[in-house]
Amino acid sequence: MCFSFITKSQVPPSYVNITHGISGMQDYTPKIIKFKSNYYGVSTAAWPGIEFTITLTKYDTLLNVISQKTLGFPNKALLSTIGNNIEVNNIDSSIYVSGLINQDYFGVKKLNGILCKFDKNLDTLWHKSYKNTNDSAIIFNGMVMISDGILLYGQSAEFDLYGDCFVMKVDFNGQELWRKTFQIPGQIGYFFKLIKTKDKCFIAVENLLDYPIWGYSDIKVTKYDSLFNVKWQRILYSPFLDELGDVIILSDSNLVITQGYCVSQNSPPWGTNQNRQCINKLNINTGATIWQKKYGKISPYIQLYSIIETKSKKLLATGNMGTAYASKPSGTYIGTALLVNQNGDSLNYQETFSDSISQRNYLYDIVSSNNGYYCAGSTQVAIYSGTVVSRYEQENWFVKADSNGFFNSNYVLNVSSNNNSDQKIYFFPNPAQSILNLNVPSNLLENSLSFVIYDSMGKIILKQSINYSKTIVDVSSLSKGFYISSIVTQEKVIFTSKLIIQN
Repeated sequence: MCFSFITKSQVPPSYVNITHGISGMQDYTPKIIKFKSNYYGVSTAAWPGIEFTITLTKYDTLLNVISQKTLGFPNKALLSTIGNNIEVNNIDSSIYVSGLINQDYFGVKKLNGILCKFDKNLDTLWHKSYKNTNDSAIIFNGMVMISDGILLYGQSAEFDLYGDCFVMKVDFNGQELWRKTFQIPGQIGYFFKLIKTKDKCFIAVENLLDYPIWGYSDIKVTKYDSLFNVKWQRILYSPFLDELGDVIILSDSNLVITQGYCVSQNSPPWGTNQNRQCINKLNINTGATIWQKKYGKISPYIQLYSIIETKSKKLLATGNMGTAYASKPSGTYIGTALLVNQNGDSLNYQETFSDSISQRNYLYDIVSSNNGYYCAGSTQVAIYSGTVVSRYEQENWFVKADSNGFFNSNYVLNVSSNNNSDQKIYFFPNPAQSILNLNVPSNLLENSLSFVIYDSMGKIILKQSINYSKTIVDVSSLSKGFYISSIVTQEKVIFTSKLIIQN
């Protein structure tokens, strides 16, 4: 069977807001990496009837598709939704993808880990599956490339029905060399992410499910030496169920961990969570907390899935929030981006979605581009029957952010600099009819500032110089509709937001 790659929306070159997938299928869990002059993305696609396959795509620098490979297996194969599922071997440019597969043992399906190797043209070199001696479940959440092989990590149910953390080493041909299991009696254990450090050690993070008692969870952080002996461990506590997001090592060699921090539940231990996005910075040598900051709105569904340190040493994190806007129904998820400095102070927060009626928008991953960042996620786009929406179809989704972490998209909902109204950029009213009242911090007036409004095709339709902290902008000549507004210097964009005109 042949599948065609489709692009659901075309956008002007000033920004990127692309949805794509395999026609007639549901696409999930995009991961993207950059290698030399190309990008490689990996995702799971599901046929009707919940049959899964792994899809690997090679892109150019503008995210145009160069080639695509869809792996069909006799049983259901899918990627884990967490961890680093794709890596490139710098020596021969080969590509490795990890995941899990349902193997059929005498009519009984068992979850096994799977590792696939491709050449740089996406031709399959081999794929191998791995199982436990007692045919219990084994799941690969991700992998780490090391000098003499690959570390695959995740969860094993060989010794505990509920699963334990485990790590396995294989050579570059997929031959297993050893594996280790870390048992925690009475708790569900699995390595969520594993990263290597400059001192040839490893940092592992995991969700401690049913900790400290049934129905709760906390986040455990462990530093291991090269032989996986424990150097230190930390547990990040909150009163209820915490959701782990991402972990990276900063340029100052310390750790940053993102999470959805649960601040309340309406019926513990399994009631509806109320969460806030949260970032933790830890000392890499001791595990001690340097700072912990919570951000944004409280929501039942909120997370920071990925974080990256920018070239200017800021931290850009992407995720989602469950919310309801006037134009979108309850239960809709909105993609989010948060920019903070090295002290965790919020510099910018944005919410966005792929189009005005999309649902369940997520931003899972971030990768640098030539002049900013690509944020990869998934969105549910509307499929029409005539003029009526017949269903929503899950598609992979890319959004472009500039070098300051600002989205350049038709559907940015809001931007805020920080919590001090005297020190942030904002305008009102929005929607507007004839005038906008614009507020700009006085320290920014040292630059040559302009307020710019773009139409849906990225064309400048209004531009006005900003010389004062409080400026009035006449928008009475604009037609009713949606626009993008920006404040720009001669060198860069420092503010972007959606503007609605109603006249």
